[in-house]
Amino acid sequence: MGRGVSRIMTPRQAKFVEGITKGLTPGVAAKEAGYSAKSAGQPSHRCRSPLVEAAIKAAHERVIERAVGGAEETINEINQMIAICLETPEKNMTACKGFYELRSKIKGLLIDRIEMKTVDLTGALQQAQSRADAVKLPIPVEATVSDPPATEPDILS
Repeated sequence: MGRGVSRIMTPRQAKFVEGITKGLTPGVAAKEAGYSAKSAGQPSHRCRSPLVEAAIKAAHERVIERAVGGAEETINEINQMIAICLETPEKNMTACKGFYELRSKIKGLLIDRIEMKTVDLTGALQQAQSRADAVKLPIPVEATVSDPPATEPDILS
């Protein structure tokens, strides 16, 4: 390391990294770490520190590893439970179905629910109708037909 560059993070840097890994914005993490309000407003230089950058990257990698490892372990356990369900003489298909659904949810193949909202379009429809009524042009009297033509027009001529 170069002159004046530390090989360990300061307590404030460590608290800043902890805030970032908890999902705080850099500004909020800097304030909570004890940096001044003026300094907390410009926290980007702290993220550029090689020590801070490495610590944030390592923390994110640990979170991903735990999530992926935990999901893989859970899927392996579910696969074992499915095998047990299918090997038993009773073949509890309801339990198998539940395990298949759970495995699919963990893999992101199924969603628990979709939120649907009811939208009242009455006001929008009334506004559209009033705009349409305002655009309608009056029909001239000459254009109205009171009596049908006496003879049918010859369309073949």
